[in-house]
Amino acid sequence: MDDLWTTKDGREVAVPDMETSHIRNCIRMLKRKGFVAPSTVEAVMSCSEPSGEAAQDLFFQELRAICRAPRTHFLDLFDIELAQRGEKTDGV
Repeated sequence: MDDLWTTKDGREVAVPDMETSHIRNCIRMLKRKGFVAPSTVEAVMSCSEPSGEAAQDLFFQELRAICRAPRTHFLDLFDIELAQRGEKTDGV
C-alpha cells in the first residue's frame, strides 16, 4: 500500500510528513466526495443484523450505501497518523 498522498498541484507527500491541518482537510475532502475507509466496510460487514423491521431496513440501506461507496486506504492511514500524533480522529 502506497502512503504517498498526491497534492492538488501534483506533488507527492508521505503521510507522516503532512501537516496535521492538511491531513484533516484531506479527510474532509475525501468524505465530502463520498469515500469510505476499508476499515469502515469491514466493520459494517461484521455487524450482526438488528431485530425489528424498521431497524433492518435502515441497516441494509446503510450497508448497501457503504458497500457501493468508493474506498480509499488513505482514510485509514490518516486516522492512524493523527492517533500517533495524539490528535483526535473523530469529527475531523
